[in-house]
Amino acid sequence: MIRPLLVTRNLRASYRRGLPIVHDISVDVAPGELVTLVGPNGAGKSTFMKALAGLVMIEGGTIQFDDQDITGRSTYAIIAAGVGFVPQTGNVFASLSIEDNLIAGGHTLSKALLRERLARAFERFPALANHRRSAANVLSGGQRQMLAVARALMTEPRLIMLDEPTAGLAPKVVQEVLADLRALADSGVAVLMVEQNAKAALRISDRGYVLVEGRNHTTGTARDLLDDAAIAEAFLGFRRAP
Repeated sequence: MIRPLLVTRNLRASYRRGLPIVHDISVDVAPGELVTLVGPNGAGKSTFMKALAGLVMIEGGTIQFDDQDITGRSTYAIIAAGVGFVPQTGNVFASLSIEDNLIAGGHTLSKALLRERLARAFERFPALANHRRSAANVLSGGQRQMLAVARALMTEPRLIMLDEPTAGLAPKVVQEVLADLRALADSGVAVLMVEQNAKAALRISDRGYVLVEGRNHTTGTARDLLDDAAIAEAFLGFRRAP
């Protein structure tokens, strides 16, 4: 088994000290693996992701990235360590061009490296290359999500985390976005995402974690979770045929 890149143990996190939303969550993600967090609303999924990104208070537990303890570090330090984060909203600068959004994502790079990463981004996401001078607000919902991912990839993180990447998208676009994320994992990047569209997400995932009330409920391969009738009906939002 490939050694995990991200290892979290018994994480406890809150927006206000003493009032945790995340009570006890442990998650591992390996390089080249796509892992999806699912569960009912209020399960603490998004708060857990924000805790990993250094955006909310951690009250207990540990976060290790590439065998280094990053628990409680600043968002800047976490990104510098090799982690990318794509929030659900506010993840692109709508008034800036696509190219300028990408440049903003790589603002710490040298000019030569920035040019190289821009070329790589447009090669990976050709739909963005066709509109590189256009403002991001002309993009479709799916294209905006891909721009957000491309911007996060400008620093070449080894782990990218996404909070609800398909929220509000049409079913066809959902499949396109998820296919792009699967391809990203297949390229060797570790991918961790929160997704309400549990069935579609698990179909392209390697493993999944079902979170309930801020705690781990069930963990397994994506296939096992999809095949478990009780899990599917109670937490994934669909009923399997008998």
